[in-house]
Amino acid sequence: MKSSIIIGIAIYLLVLIINIFGVLKCHKESPKITIRTLFYYLLFLFLFQIITTILASLGINNLILSHVFFILQLLILAYFFNQIIDSPFVTKLIRIYLIGVFSFLFFQYVFLPDLIWSFNIVEVFITNYLSILLSLIYFYRNLGKKREFQPFIVGVFIYSTLSTSIFLFGNVASFIDINSAVYVWGTHLLVLIVYQLLITFQWFSLLKTRNA
Repeated sequence: MKSSIIIGIAIYLLVLIINIFGVLKCHKESPKITIRTLFYYLLFLFLFQIITTILASLGINNLILSHVFFILQLLILAYFFNQIIDSPFVTKLIRIYLIGVFSFLFFQYVFLPDLIWSFNIVEVFITNYLSILLSLIYFYRNLGKKREFQPFIVGVFIYSTLSTSIFLFGNVASFIDINSAVYVWGTHLLVLIVYQLLITFQWFSLLKTRNA
């Protein structure tokens, strides 16, 4: 089963690298801030995966990096949604939500510092919930319209929803036997690969539209 995890990581990284160059090509042909943001997001995912994989192979506890991942992902995706949803209400919603999230997490880690070394279930939920909510708002506001970033937003919605459910078992999986934990991370890898395949379809459809 461990070999399956290694293969899964390899497939994920391969598709991720392809997506990085695909989105970069899209940006060169159409230098929009949304496409540039997507490029930096993919680059962030790649660097994070490399770092955490190296630490895991060395037997170093990398759970503390999960906080960095969830917070930075929240910021990047919130910025992306703010660019594609032209609404003062959404902009205000994002600002209020981010202030609330960071204030809550700050006080939580001050009073419960042990959470820094484990998965914070509350953090997982509140950092992913905004992406789920904004995805739904995006689809509602664009009913019957041509949605340029539909594949990516579908991917964000599926990934945020399923990964939240999977990460809720993160604390448990880190304390139970390795065989049980492997199934949790194996499922998460599958979700990541599906997410990346949707991003592949996203940049491919953008290139196809521009070259039509």
